[in-house]
Amino acid sequence: MANIMVSSQTPIPNMIDSTALTVANDAQSLASLSLNKISSALSIALAHKYGAQLLGAIGIDTPELDMRLMLAQVLNYSELNLFLNREQLLTQVQWEELMALLKRRLCFEPMAYLSGVKEFFGHEFHVSPDCLIPRPDTECVVEQCLKLLADIKEPRVFDIATGSGAISIALLKERADLFVVASDLSPQALSLASHNAQKLEVLSRINLIQGDLFEPFKKLKPSFLAHLIVSNPPYISLADYESLSSEVKNYEPALALVAGDEQGLAFYRRLLGEAHEYLLPHGFLVLEIGFDQSHMVADLAGDFWHNITIHHDLAHRPRVITMQKKERI
Repeated sequence: MANIMVSSQTPIPNMIDSTALTVANDAQSLASLSLNKISSALSIALAHKYGAQLLGAIGIDTPELDMRLMLAQVLNYSELNLFLNREQLLTQVQWEELMALLKRRLCFEPMAYLSGVKEFFGHEFHVSPDCLIPRPDTECVVEQCLKLLADIKEPRVFDIATGSGAISIALLKERADLFVVASDLSPQALSLASHNAQKLEVLSRINLIQGDLFEPFKKLKPSFLAHLIVSNPPYISLADYESLSSEVKNYEPALALVAGDEQGLAFYRRLLGEAHEYLLPHGFLVLEIGFDQSHMVADLAGDFWHNITIHHDLAHRPRVITMQKKERI
């Protein structure tokens, strides 16, 4: 099919017609049909309109924002510069780079993996498919940790299943006297966490260790215990995993998502059963939870914990559970 030359003054063709949508039953087919209809002679404004139209047609929730972010990435422009230069024509190289990103997004690859970065607690973290993308809801975990540690000088924190290091590093940036030991089963995730810690200038105050939950911490006790243990463990049940969006299920690591049991409680059982051994007297445990798991997790606390409190996220859903080590007489 011949390419259609389009100038900045030419109305964009209607590439989302009924025939294309009927034939294109998936994102890749839609991309192939539509990308062949247009050449590189597009302004920023028309490229944005074109891409947003495609993204919206397949059900992407934020098509205009995503397209702006991809254009900003390709052009190395701020969003303000995109607006001020909206009639600027894309070069062939820029067009090809933009189309490569757009095709990936049309297959529902997360924007964070396209850009390689994600903001969390006011800081920019590098991310990759080796770890979960940090979510705004998880900022509630950091907030609760900071509250519990407010009156403790030089606190020590153990972060279990650290992933990109987002929770640990956010805490370290807020408290200059804090030290973290963070673990993860994935060496690739730990490498990314180390990169983020170095980039955000806290590498000297974090010790990254590889292993399953508390296994790598055994050599630290009893001489080195924590004031607080925090974890955002895998908590998706097997059934719920199958119903996740393509954006999550097809790209983010299942190892960091799926608990492996019918209720998503497997890791909570292990954490609640072992964490007290690695805490100082009256130490705290802070866990991210699924919105429907709060009472089930609380019921697992047993005799080791008290002062159990459930905290809600910005959408008023249960998101964090905190508890304190009970000193046994």
